[in-house]
Amino acid sequence: MSYALSMPGFQSKYKVVNASQAGFLSGLWHGLLMPVFFIVSLFKDGVSIYETNNNGNMYHFGYLLGVWAFAGNTINITIGHAVV
Repeated sequence: MSYALSMPGFQSKYKVVNASQAGFLSGLWHGLLMPVFFIVSLFKDGVSIYETNNNGNMYHFGYLLGVWAFAGNTINITIGHAVV
């Protein structure tokens, strides 16, 4: 199941010998499905919400963009203004 859905964790397709590192698109996918991965990780060993074998900043950017896209307007980030 982890391999088919590209779930992060120690059984992911990025942990196979000679596998490439998770990049921007993988980060975006993992960020979009992070709430689902979190629920699955509570009940299944080998699944986590974050891929440790990643290429760095581009994976992180994709991950945060995916989380933001999933959350939409539920998270209000303001700078210098009070949230009303």
